[in-house]
Amino acid sequence: MTTHLFSESQTLRLTKAIVEKATTDAGKRIELRDSVVSGLVLRVSPTGLRRYVCKISMGKKTPAIALGSPDKVDLEMVRIQARDKIQAVKKNTLKYGPRSACRVTLRQLILEATPILAKRKNGGKIWSLREHRKTPDAVGTLEKVFQTLLDEPVREIDPDTIDEVVTQGHNAAAPGSASRGLSYLRTLYDWAAQRGKFAKTGSGRKVPIELPEVEKITKPAEPRRRERTLNFREAGLVWREVTKPDAGVGHSAHRFIMCTASRRGPVAKIRCGDINPINGTWTFVAKGGETKTIGLSQSIIAWVTSLPSYDRRNLDAYLFPNSKGGPFCDWDAATKAIQEATGTANWTRYDLRRTAASALESYVDDDFPHHELLSHANPGDGHLKAKAVVDRLMTKPHQSGIGLTYRPETDPGIEKSMRKRTRAATARLERYYEECAMMVE
Repeated sequence: MTTHLFSESQTLRLTKAIVEKATTDAGKRIELRDSVVSGLVLRVSPTGLRRYVCKISMGKKTPAIALGSPDKVDLEMVRIQARDKIQAVKKNTLKYGPRSACRVTLRQLILEATPILAKRKNGGKIWSLREHRKTPDAVGTLEKVFQTLLDEPVREIDPDTIDEVVTQGHNAAAPGSASRGLSYLRTLYDWAAQRGKFAKTGSGRKVPIELPEVEKITKPAEPRRRERTLNFREAGLVWREVTKPDAGVGHSAHRFIMCTASRRGPVAKIRCGDINPINGTWTFVAKGGETKTIGLSQSIIAWVTSLPSYDRRNLDAYLFPNSKGGPFCDWDAATKAIQEATGTANWTRYDLRRTAASALESYVDDDFPHHELLSHANPGDGHLKAKAVVDRLMTKPHQSGIGLTYRPETDPGIEKSMRKRTRAATARLERYYEECAMMVE
């Protein structure tokens, strides 16, 4: 296939063959200026990426307007669009801020907008810095999803480029994260352009920037619901690894998740005072903000109170601390270390929760609807969805196999009964993992 190789920027008559096959060996991005429409430029990157932009000379200012990709926009149509932009500027119908606004990169725009968006009553929490986090959730997602565009001027990022970024490359394997990133980018662009929720005077950027409508960009496919559980061999190998006498903090935190089928958040924030060795209970704040207390087996209590980090004289100390004494946060490294040591792969910490739910479900009587509990489809009864199965088992158990009979919330003695049943459930889980470990001897 014939290619058109260019070593430097130049002016020439753009043709369909050139825009489709132009490449460069300059080691940097070059610009091919169209001799037919002054201001129309084809940018060619060493990676093979090609983009149309319209550069409009306005004295000391030369803003560039993204016009799309040659793969999606016809050359003649681009020339028409470029002429329209130039005429709009001459007629003073297309406004631009100062030159500094024209060169604002995506990274700079994020840093500028974050403290302002964090003050919003609705939606500001996601832009706020949370405890023990280096960056707000929205900022972290934007930097991860649009990492290849962070240092590009926002006016030169066209919708086609954004569409390719959120649907291809490293985002193809994480469509959920890409979808959230696209939503945050929409808020960011609306704020910068003073439109939508920020159209009211004073609510958007002081010097607005003309940016494309993100709503028109293809939304990434929704992620499939995960169904992964550890098999008997994997569960046994992992259990043997996390129960070693010299297990570190990360291993111990994973062990606690396996024993209690808990989420990562509550486990990371366990303080010594949350564990009651006399009553054999653990008190924590569950998802949604509700404080709950569950029973722990005697062996779990004995193990927890024997940890070097457990200090009865300092009840505010974290049970699983990091190097600075705060809550444990190096989860990914700990999970990876366990996987490498056991020869297992492709499981997450939430898969440990799901494995625990499956293990408990195996003790259920035949007349119990366990197929609804573990099914990832909605069985029609919201409180029996699979995503809630572990919470139901560990806080409001529904298993007759562990001495359970359903009781309404108003039943006297429900708390004591619940702790007794959850204590039995944690003992069941330990027994299950021990059996798995014996099978892989």
